[in-house]
Amino acid sequence: MWQVKDLWFRYHEDMPWTIRGLNFSIEEGSLTGILGPNGCGKTTLLDLFSGILRPNQGTILFQDQPVTDWDTRELSRQVAMVPQDFSIRFAFTARQVVEMGRFPYLGRIKGMGQTDHDIVTQVMEELDILSLSERPVTMLSGGELQRVAVARALAQTPKTLLLDEATSNLDIFHSLYIMSVIRDKVETENLTVIAAIHDINLAAMYCSNTVFMDQGRVEASGPMPALMKEELISKIYGVEAAVHKDAFRQGLQISFRLPDKMTR
Repeated sequence: MWQVKDLWFRYHEDMPWTIRGLNFSIEEGSLTGILGPNGCGKTTLLDLFSGILRPNQGTILFQDQPVTDWDTRELSRQVAMVPQDFSIRFAFTARQVVEMGRFPYLGRIKGMGQTDHDIVTQVMEELDILSLSERPVTMLSGGELQRVAVARALAQTPKTLLLDEATSNLDIFHSLYIMSVIRDKVETENLTVIAAIHDINLAAMYCSNTVFMDQGRVEASGPMPALMKEELISKIYGVEAAVHKDAFRQGLQISFRLPDKMTR
């Protein structure tokens, strides 16, 4: 579904490259984690996937067509994004914000129909925020607002969902809840998800594939379980890592500590 070919990007010609010669592909109906240390280029890469940024060199193909060639309205029907810092200054209700996800399907005159309302209600139920429908988003907690942001993106009924650290400000319960809802859609609706995630253990629980980035390059990519290697994690993050089995899921998890020479 997605192909990244010799992708290069920098924000200004006098600045160093943020993205350096990336090549990889993403299959339809997969949940792919983009992982790596702060500043490795995860958010920039998602902005390139969404069309917010344009590559300096190379291309990203979505359904065999460069993202930069897609009509903006049509792309917004196909690809939705949940940003890292979602904020709305005006006192729209939570439901009104989720309804914004249906805008790509509405004309200048045509309003929302019953199908649109049903979709909005369904995603709000799935994310357990239907009770917040009439609450102004300016009065929601950070966790509640983030669930509204995810619901708005899912209301677009996209083929691909981009998540930029979508659970970074959530407690453990709501992080697991949101990722469970999203993975269920991957499995039942063939949704493709590309998620920048800083928590390796959360990624290991939910991602089928991963792309490890470091300094703007792809350090490794492939099935998530195959990349849960202590040497690889230590190299990318500069920590000592120990891989062990998850007590609940029998998957792999990682414990971390600073190298001995850095501990006090």
